Amino acid sequence: MPDEVLAYLGPSRQLATLLATVIYLEGKAVDDCLEMLDVLVTTELVGKAETATDKERVRQHPKLAKHSATLAAAVETLLEVTEYGEELRLDQVWEAIDAIVPRRELREAVAAVTEMVPPPDADADGEMRALLATRIATVSGFLKTLTTAIEFGANAEGARAPPRRPGPGQGRHHRRGVPSRCCRQGPGPTSPGRSQGHPPHPGRRQRPQPARPA
Repeated sequence: MPDEVLAYLGPSRQLATLLATVIYLEGKAVDDCLEMLDVLVTTELVGKAETATDKERVRQHPKLAKHSATLAAAVETLLEVTEYGEELRLDQVWEAIDAIVPRRELREAVAAVTEMVPPPDADADGEMRALLATRIATVSGFLKTLTTAIEFGANAEGARAPPRRPGPGQGRHHRRGVPSRCCRQGPGPTSPGRSQGHPPHPGRRQRPQPARPA
């Protein structure tokens, strides 16, 4: 609102307009902070963790493919010799496998695949979660400032938790509520020597006036 228009309003309308402007700008600032947090989490935290995971998988792919082929050849030989229909001794089975894949290479392939491939019941995103834990410092500083500057709400379960007291030096960062005296509908109280209709400054303490004799 232009200053010229604001000047034509009465004192109470001016105060209400300024209060509404502050509340609007406060909400917009909170939205901007949350959008910035979303960008940081998406690009700097999750995005880079996924990229690093994909690069590591691509780097390990040739080695994994080589050792997987070794294991596949050994298992294929094992299946072939067990389909002959006659009982074979263990040394005969190993002799057939050693003819295709030496036992030393087989042990190396098993160790390499076990190291690179997670167990069947493991979390598919476990590797990415581990990288997220190493990159949490990317957003931890911003989160610390955000939670001390913005008063977030809570669901029913979280509302039952006792409020956390601010640590040393953190009290000045907490967002303060709007004083109730700034929310009066009409003009503020007047004092002797002050013109009618002009409320006292909301942040200034008024000096008590001596009572006048009747």
